[in-house]
Amino acid sequence: MVTTIDIKDIVSEAVCRYYLSSRRRSDDSTKISVSEALQCLRRSFYDRTNPMCSINIASMEIGTAVHRAVLERLADYGFVIEVPVSKRYGDVTIVGRVDAYHPDLDVIIELKVVSKKVDEPPKEHMAQVSIYMDIVGCRRGYIAYLSTDPRKPLWVYEVRKNRHLVDWVVERARKLSHHLREGTEPLPEPSPLCAFCPYASMCKPLLRRKRFK
Repeated sequence: MVTTIDIKDIVSEAVCRYYLSSRRRSDDSTKISVSEALQCLRRSFYDRTNPMCSINIASMEIGTAVHRAVLERLADYGFVIEVPVSKRYGDVTIVGRVDAYHPDLDVIIELKVVSKKVDEPPKEHMAQVSIYMDIVGCRRGYIAYLSTDPRKPLWVYEVRKNRHLVDWVVERARKLSHHLREGTEPLPEPSPLCAFCPYASMCKPLLRRKRFK
């Protein structure tokens, strides 16, 4: 007899399978994606070497469907969507996928689906657009936050390329590349996101040594 627990397990496994199959992983330790460089480096290391999933993090991918649908509509306005980009920075190549680029306007847009108002873009989002602007050679960049809150469904912020943020992303990419080559784990970077990380239990002994700020 099938129970609610059985159905929950089946759906959970299906979601996790989708999540893992949608992750783009590379075996080349000299190629680091922008997202890998910007999230916790230890998680990026595990994503490459021992990929795992939890229903918590996989369920957050639901916004991906909305994200994709909006990007497809941007194509109607002359934007090229999900543009693969790459650039060599010394001993590491940084790769990524720009959400939307308009070659005539020389503008890139990064779309974020959020659940509440964003008063100010976090450093990681600003760094993402800055590194993309540097790779593409684009003069203007924007972050568009699409919220599920009907009271304020959309915010748009202009981003000016910040050389310090570009260098910060490159340095993090080099650090991850080094750890992948050496087969050594990067230090954990504790944050509230640890609550959703599939590798949290593996980091638990180290997390006890450092409190969240």
